[in-house]
Amino acid sequence: MKKVLLIGLILAICILAFPQGVMAAGSDTAEVTASIDSIADIVATFTATPWALTRLATGLTPNLNPNAITVTVDCNNDWDVTVADTKVTDKGYMVSASKKLTDPFYLEDGQGTGNFATLTGVAWITESGNSQPLTTYYYDVYQQVENVDDAAEGSYSITITYTLVTK
Repeated sequence: MKKVLLIGLILAICILAFPQGVMAAGSDTAEVTASIDSIADIVATFTATPWALTRLATGLTPNLNPNAITVTVDCNNDWDVTVADTKVTDKGYMVSASKKLTDPFYLEDGQGTGNFATLTGVAWITESGNSQPLTTYYYDVYQQVENVDDAAEGSYSITITYTLVTK
């Protein structure tokens, strides 16, 4: 019986001395989030405004405008740049409010070959790169003006869309 009283007394002292039982260290969590922003930017500029078109004799370079378009790409991923004329009608042609020029607009292929291509079809890849910071490309353009276009005086334009696609 003395043992039971002694154990009871020890329990009572423990309960009074440590009312919440054995104290465990507290814990909590905090979620830390961060992101790495992808640098993916493209800027295209036409540098020759206004561009005066003239009719030239067959065989001459038709209204060549060297380095007329500057495209700057800044991307920290692998990428392609596509180019297109996104119009539904008269795709790839310089147009006025009511007319289009007889010949399509030509853009250098961008591969440094001096080859030109039209924008009359689907978008095509003009440049590709991999994690290159701030790279600039220059494109020559040309537009042939035919005899029949002489009667179609006025202002003509084409909107070329450069799209940066990350891989």
